[in-house]
Amino acid sequence: MGYRALGCVCDRDFINANQLEATILGSDLLTIGDYNITVFNPLPGGGTSNAQTFSVLSGTISGTVFTDTDVDSIKDAGEPAIENMKVYLSGSKIDSTTTNASGDYSFGSLQAGTYFTSITVPSGSIQTLPATAHYTIPVSSGQTVSSRDFGLFQLGSISGMNFRDVN
Repeated sequence: MGYRALGCVCDRDFINANQLEATILGSDLLTIGDYNITVFNPLPGGGTSNAQTFSVLSGTISGTVFTDTDVDSIKDAGEPAIENMKVYLSGSKIDSTTTNASGDYSFGSLQAGTYFTSITVPSGSIQTLPATAHYTIPVSSGQTVSSRDFGLFQLGSISGMNFRDVN
């Protein structure tokens, strides 16, 4: 006896005359989509169950890139968004996107897995959020992970002239 999934025959456990139990590993269902699973018992005396459909849903990661004017690593009301900032995705999928006018970015159609998001800090700025150079983000099937924000603070400069006034 076994179950049929993804075009292969896999092992199952006999529970009783009316029940079989099968374990499908998440690693067998990495591709986003629907899967029909049937349990069967080879002849003689065999049979096949009705198909049960399982769905693997896509995940999403999103956030905002902003100017952290008070350097507190929190997106406060009134802190300006940073438009056209490139955000990078690596891990189970490699991609990049650019923030919109509101500083928002989003990566969709993600399979379950672990991802990393990062930005390139512009010259003359420091990154205040996150505390590390990137986020490490585990994503489950169908999960939406939001608020993976990046804060930047623009360094200033002070200039002037030093002179000696003798009169």
